[in-house]
Order: sequence, then structure tokens, then C-alpha cells
Amino acid sequence: MAQETKESSRMKVEALFLAVLFSFCPVLAENQLRFLARAPGVVDVHLANSDTVAAAQLFVHLEGIAVFTGADFADRTDGSTWQLAFNVLGSHDIRILLFSPRGSVLPPGGGAVVRIYFESDATSYADSSTLSFDTAILASRDAHTLDVDAIPLTFKEQGMPEKPNVELNNYPNPFNPFTTISFELKQGGDVDLSVYDLRGRRITQLKSGHMEAGRYDVQWSATDDQGTAVSSGFYICRLLADGASTTKKMILAK
Repeated sequence: MAQETKESSRMKVEALFLAVLFSFCPVLAENQLRFLARAPGVVDVHLANSDTVAAAQLFVHLEGIAVFTGADFADRTDGSTWQLAFNVLGSHDIRILLFSPRGSVLPPGGGAVVRIYFESDATSYADSSTLSFDTAILASRDAHTLDVDAIPLTFKEQGMPEKPNVELNNYPNPFNPFTTISFELKQGGDVDLSVYDLRGRRITQLKSGHMEAGRYDVQWSATDDQGTAVSSGFYICRLLADGASTTKKMILAK
């Protein structure tokens, strides 16, 4: 009987020790967000999730030698079933909202969900930059917040993107009812020319695909992809050429 009492006491002590130990060692979340460099000036937000994800809200901070220029869909998302809105705040912070009005979800798996673009900051004297999540919120289909680990990324100056070897202009600016967007490619490559509003929503895609070296003029008649006239205000024309990004602010004055 005494032996059984001692054994029972020992088991209780061990159980108490394990309870205290685990209280100081929280279980890691099974959902993880991290940054993956895709090309000069392009970083993907990679999501590895064991839960089904219906929406994501990200506040990303960029400290050092680069500034944000925009965001777009990535491998696991697309513009037909998902909506992505971004807002660049002071060039070193970007707010991104990803959701699906059609009820699409990201099933358990892994891959890029958002693509972020940035370029060199000529005013910075730092030798590296760090991308970090100030806030990372994942939501389930029933609007519950999901646990997530968010991992930062630091990169050195030699990993910085170069600005595309092109100049992007439009004339007239301000304009009404149309403007001509001009750019010159020094070498051929994959190109995306799109127009966004100030909330980061893509209004229309003017060019997409491989283009040879040369000068190009593209006319925009202030309409979206459905041909509907847009309201007056500020718009951002963004040119992606071989993974590097440049932008031009345009003013529609009616």
C-alpha cells in the first residue's frame, strides 16, 4: 500500500511538472505566413495552412532600402474568384485585404497567396531591408480568427531590385476623356500594364504578355475592363517589366 501511495504521488508530481512546462511552451500554430523572394523587386506572401481560410488581412512593414509599389494576386488566388485591395501607406507600409465575394476558400495546403512589389529607396543609407507582418489575420468561413505564425524576411543590398530600364509617362495629364500612356522597353520581356485606383483595386489591364524591345503608346479612355466609364480622380498606372515595377500617377478631370 505504501509503495502504491509513493507511485501515485510521483505520477501526480510528474503530471504537475508537465502542466507547468507546457504552460510556458505554447503550441505552434499550424498556419504559417512567410515571405519568399520571387524575382528582383518581387516577394510572395506564402501561406501554409492546415485550416480552411476564407479571408486574410495583412499589414506589412518594409524597413530599410526599399519602398512598396503595389500588390497583386499570386499562385493560389486569381481575380475571377478573389478580390484583393491594397493601400500603400507612406511607401514603407502596405495594407492588404484578400477575400472572395463568391465564397471561395483556400483549402489546407501551401503556396503563394499575395505578390508584393517594391523598388529601391534612393533616400535610404541602410545596407539591408526587413519585411515583417505588423498584423496578420486569417479568417475561417464562419468568420472565426485562426491562429497563424508570421515570419519576417531580411535581405541585403545586393538582393535589391533595380528599377525597370523604362520610362513611364502619360499625356495629357490631367486628361479627359482619354490619355496616351507611353513607355520604351530597352529589351524584350514579360510586361503587365494596368491601371489601379488609390485603394489598390485594378481598374483595367491594358497590356499583358511578352513584348519585344521598342517604344509603345497605349491609349486609355478612362473605362474599366467592362467598358464602364470611371469617375474623376487619381489613378495609378503600373508597369511591370521583367519583375521590376514602376508607377505613374494620372488625374482624370471631368
